[in-house]
Amino acid sequence: MPRTLFCFSILLLAGTSLAAPRTHTVALGHWRAVEVRSDSGEAQPVKVRELIIDGRTREYTTGPAHEITDRLFVVRRAYRINDALPEETPKPQQWVWRLDGWISVDRQTGHVAQLNLPAFDSDSSAASCRWGEGQLRGARAQCRSTA
Repeated sequence: MPRTLFCFSILLLAGTSLAAPRTHTVALGHWRAVEVRSDSGEAQPVKVRELIIDGRTREYTTGPAHEITDRLFVVRRAYRINDALPEETPKPQQWVWRLDGWISVDRQTGHVAQLNLPAFDSDSSAASCRWGEGQLRGARAQCRSTA
């Protein structure tokens, strides 16, 4: 009995160690023009596109993708909210687009992470970053926000 249990556990461990890691598909969709409103109510035209991971839309992005490594890139996030009130059910949905901070996307794992840039105001700031190789392991990037 102990020998059978030992052989079974060895076969089970060998089978799980040979399993291939799941591959993820990361793509950016087609550009479309939308109107982004700031907190002050000013509207400006911006082009957004979908961030598609494994065939599903995960986020909306704007601007070019900045390649950090062959595995990681960063891009600015855009989001939309429904501006209609709940009691206005017969009315069609009113989507309002807003700009948000920056996100990093790992092509290998499909992981999307929000980047926290100190003193970054998404309406009036432009970020400039110098990324190092240590960024993949959680080291801080040298980022500046300019107003």
